[in-house]
Amino acid sequence: MDLTSGTFFGTTTLPSPLGDYRGEIKGTVTENKLELYFGSESPVGDFDFIVGPEVMTEGLVESGGDRISGPGEYAPGSEVAEKGSIVAEKIRSWAQIEKEEEEERIKAEKEQFEREGREKGQKEGREKGEREGREKGEEEGREKAEQEVKLKAEQEAAERSAKEAQAKAEREAREKVEKEAAEKAETQAREKIEREVREKIEKEAKELAAKEAKQKAEKQAKERLRGSGQTAVLVGKSFTVAASGQFSVRLTNANGYSISGVLTLVPSPAAATKSSVGPGGTSGGTSGGAPSKGNPSKGNSTAGKAKPVVLAEAAYTIASHSSGTVQLKLSKSALAELEHHKTLQLLVTLTTRAGGKPSSTKTYEITLKLAPAKTPASK
Repeated sequence: MDLTSGTFFGTTTLPSPLGDYRGEIKGTVTENKLELYFGSESPVGDFDFIVGPEVMTEGLVESGGDRISGPGEYAPGSEVAEKGSIVAEKIRSWAQIEKEEEEERIKAEKEQFEREGREKGQKEGREKGEREGREKGEEEGREKAEQEVKLKAEQEAAERSAKEAQAKAEREAREKVEKEAAEKAETQAREKIEREVREKIEKEAKELAAKEAKQKAEKQAKERLRGSGQTAVLVGKSFTVAASGQFSVRLTNANGYSISGVLTLVPSPAAATKSSVGPGGTSGGTSGGAPSKGNPSKGNSTAGKAKPVVLAEAAYTIASHSSGTVQLKLSKSALAELEHHKTLQLLVTLTTRAGGKPSSTKTYEITLKLAPAKTPASK
């Protein structure tokens, strides 16, 4: 700072998590007025901070003379200008500066005096003992030259040994790297071949297992269809019900002739004691469904008990060696129970008839699930 004019300048470094902000600072302090400019380059771009007449006509210079401060503005005149302030504190007094300059001057004078005295002594020594000094200098020069030659030879020998050692170390390191690379490549190639063979064996084993499982499933399906006689077969054990109560089931006919019949949906005896759709409850379906004659473990009703409430009922007709879909709709009470519990365990009774053949009945236990509510599409 020029204390006469109040002009000051310098450089600055501001640490931040994004890096150091380096820049320049300059301005003028006169009486209690402060004009200041601070410009910096940062990782996010350049910015300026200005304290002056265009932002604040006066800054505050504290009475002690050691601190200056004033409000200012980042990027003045722009749409993203932000207010701020700056405070600076004097770290050295003018007396300290003068003392440092005086010490530098004394040091320079002392060095000059020593240099002049050294030059004078050398000159007097040459003039006083030119011959003796020359002889002595020649002898010392000769010894020094011999010593320098010896030292140079030793240094060259040491450098030569060092270069040879370095070359040897580099050669050995290169050979080691090449050997390790070759061994690594050989290991990787061997592992790749072993992995490919293992993967091939595993793939063939999986394919063979899948093929055997498929053949077994097809065989079991054929046996199941052959054992079903003229009765239709229900496909699946779990079905999803729409909010309206409608759902569909799929039936297959493995016979060589067309069949027809009635599908009846009733509560499962295991769940009837926990549900309001069991015997004695109300239903929106058609009553009078035929009792099940299937496996008792599947929840068939027995003689002497009340007929189960029919929750849904529909007729079906299926051509030979084909399948068909039957559409059903739950009663209101069954739908309410499903909405409450989310799932229901029910019995499906298939009463099948074919021309000239006695009717047959088969019962399945199924699970009904309520379809998830559809969320409205966002605009």
